Amino acid sequence: MTAFSASGNEQCFRDWLSERGFSENPFEPDGWDDAALRALVNQRLATCSGGRITCWEELCLAASEEDTLAPLLAAAQGSPHKLLRLGDDLLRRIAAQGKTSVTAAEVAATLSDVTPAPPHEGLYVDLASGHVWIDRRLVLPPLTGQEFMLLRLLYVSAPEIVSCETLIRSLWPDDRAVVGDEQSLRKLVSRLRRRLEPTHSGGDWRFIRCKRGRGYWLNLES
Repeated sequence: MTAFSASGNEQCFRDWLSERGFSENPFEPDGWDDAALRALVNQRLATCSGGRITCWEELCLAASEEDTLAPLLAAAQGSPHKLLRLGDDLLRRIAAQGKTSVTAAEVAATLSDVTPAPPHEGLYVDLASGHVWIDRRLVLPPLTGQEFMLLRLLYVSAPEIVSCETLIRSLWPDDRAVVGDEQSLRKLVSRLRRRLEPTHSGGDWRFIRCKRGRGYWLNLES
């Protein structure tokens, strides 16, 4: 599978993407959006398999694209070269084990190999990359943009309380209909809590705490 990440004829790929309306200079290191990256992956798969595999979904079988390709796209941070290297590492790992399909576990293992482990247990957020770890385990699939924004707001202020008004105005700055609507905030907090603590079965939440009448704060202690 080494050809998956081979540079090949980059002009060919520039032309191919340009025909489909992507950037005129698609090989800028961090200039790709998810649509262009997905298109590149599918095109490379088709080329390297001689047309036997035409899209990522054909490699996943029981796993979903959300659990497999989405984490790779997030880790690539808009870089086609980084994405192809990650894809190459993943396919080599699968081939070495005699497997023929991609699983979420193999994606997580591949990303863990190339992502430095956090320095401590508990919750750790890399604000630059967007990676989130719980007890040194990478959170996959990645948080949505809004989930990560909420976590970031709480993380940079921890352990101080952030008022509901501040969170709402930061999360929905241009949506007047949401301003003052704490129900939207509560729903987002609930989703984020479930992402960080999927096995929570009752009692206090470990990380995102609520101070009634004041707002939310983040507990970083393990």
